[in-house]
Amino acid sequence: MRGGALGCVVLALVACARPGAPPGGIEETDPPALVEVRPESGAVNVRPSEVRFAFDEVVNERPRLGGNTLDALVVLSPSDGAPRVSWEREAITVRPRRGWRPNTAYTVTILPGLADLGGAVRDSAVTTRFTTGGPFPSGVVRGAVFEWTTLRPSARARIEATVGSDTTWRWIARVDSTGRYELPLLPAGAYRLRGFIDENGDGLLDRRELWDSTTVQVSDSARVDLYAFVHDTLGPRIATVTVRDSLHLRVQFDRAIALGVAVDSSSFTLQRADSTKIAITRALASAEWDSVSARRRRAIEDSTRKADTTTATRLRRARDDSARLVAQRDSVAREQLAGATRGTRGPKAPVVPPPTPTRAAPQTDFVLELAEPLASAKAYRVRAVPLLGLTGYSRASDRVFTTPRAEKPAADSAKSAPPPARAAPARMSPVDSLRRVLADSAKKKPPR
Repeated sequence: MRGGALGCVVLALVACARPGAPPGGIEETDPPALVEVRPESGAVNVRPSEVRFAFDEVVNERPRLGGNTLDALVVLSPSDGAPRVSWEREAITVRPRRGWRPNTAYTVTILPGLADLGGAVRDSAVTTRFTTGGPFPSGVVRGAVFEWTTLRPSARARIEATVGSDTTWRWIARVDSTGRYELPLLPAGAYRLRGFIDENGDGLLDRRELWDSTTVQVSDSARVDLYAFVHDTLGPRIATVTVRDSLHLRVQFDRAIALGVAVDSSSFTLQRADSTKIAITRALASAEWDSVSARRRRAIEDSTRKADTTTATRLRRARDDSARLVAQRDSVAREQLAGATRGTRGPKAPVVPPPTPTRAAPQTDFVLELAEPLASAKAYRVRAVPLLGLTGYSRASDRVFTTPRAEKPAADSAKSAPPPARAAPARMSPVDSLRRVLADSAKKKPPR
């Protein structure tokens, strides 16, 4: 009897210990691993009731990346709405809103971000592909999504492709961490392709989110890059004016200027408070101005360096050359050491470079060069002619600014120096003091 009770206690303790390791035990850091997916990827002519992803442990209902629910991690393509996602402890099931369509190739993906109860997160996606009819279609569109004004690839973009006037039936994909996407299993035909930067992760294009769209004809493989920007019905307007120095202003617009629009000195007007004008000799895009300034600065530095032939300069150049050679030698040694130890640690994962844009970035700010310097602490007005924006709208704008007050020059050190302090009189002895009193009284006594 005593042995049976002891066994029950042991079983109870083991059951309580299963959810997590005891204090001081081995902490499990491996994320959930896929053990089975039904239907299997590559299956043809199947009509499943659901797609089921089974893992080797209980998965968390709230992902650590990508959203607050599992729905945000699941992409069903094509679909006519958000899929129905269910959590079943060690498994996740996916079903379409209105059932599986016949003769259709589907892709179901669980994005990176799935975690276990201990917080270990999967950093790779899980995908299965199957058809409810004949063979897989061979059409595929690949590319990248960029934020056009900065030319930076977006890691939060969503891609959608539709056919004709049916905008509810969509092929869907998400970009990877480098901003690249792949939209596979497309039947041959013409598609309306749209990509938008889904900042809030709700899968819907909101009013202020950046997007781009185009039409693509798919027969086999196509590459399409998208350049997302805000679409509205307002033209560019001057947002800020910054005084770089007394002869240069930086004018920034709240929207990008369309490519091909000529922006020069005639595009701007500068006026004083009394409406008199200051001539603008040149207007350049800030990126171009920075490039010109950098080249000019390097030329001045090179000229100064060549003209300086003093002994101290030669010694400094020799030290710099020596330090550069040492750094280069150390870099080669570190690379050789890394190559020698890499074999014991396994192959290093290749670094995937970011995609390269093929379009130029539209400009949003310009530098104005003035014919005469600006006065200190005075108000001016900059006007811009109507400039065409990326959405085809334009408007004139102006902005009033005030120049900073010039600092007063430092006063002359000789004039500003405090007067020298008077020396303290020396202390006299009592005899000397009496002699001085008698001498003073003798001077004051009138003559007889």
